[in-house]
Amino acid sequence: MHQVQQRPGRCRHRRLGYSLIEVMVVVALVAILAAIAYPSYRAQILKTRRTEAQSLLLDIAGRQEAFHADNKSFTTDMQALGYDADPVVSENGFYQADAVAGDTGDIATSFLATATRQDSQTADTYCYDFTLDSAGNRELTHYPGFDDDPPAAPPTGCW
Repeated sequence: MHQVQQRPGRCRHRRLGYSLIEVMVVVALVAILAAIAYPSYRAQILKTRRTEAQSLLLDIAGRQEAFHADNKSFTTDMQALGYDADPVVSENGFYQADAVAGDTGDIATSFLATATRQDSQTADTYCYDFTLDSAGNRELTHYPGFDDDPPAAPPTGCW
């Protein structure tokens, strides 16, 4: 059998693991990908939560119509519509909604329900808050320029 002689000063071990440079390159790539992906992910989450406001307003409108059929008037009292609280909070707590008299100024003949952002949904600076009235008009409120005279055009694609 032939024996291998070791030369002095040479390492007998094979190199194991990664160098610091290799690890730093991987960390930098992951950081770049995260910096690109996270804002898109966050925007998609906010967009998805908007359906919570829309569903809540449509439910309020349905309950208002049933209440009107029985009482010949709409109501500002969410508990009279069967909700646990007034104002009513959406299922996951990202919106709260309430109703006021609509464009006629009389709650007996019209209502305007508004879903207002709360908690982490306040970061939604594109669609802001939603409204639905007794005539079925779906609009946005509290967006930049809403209070201008005349009001600025609302963002598109929200409802």
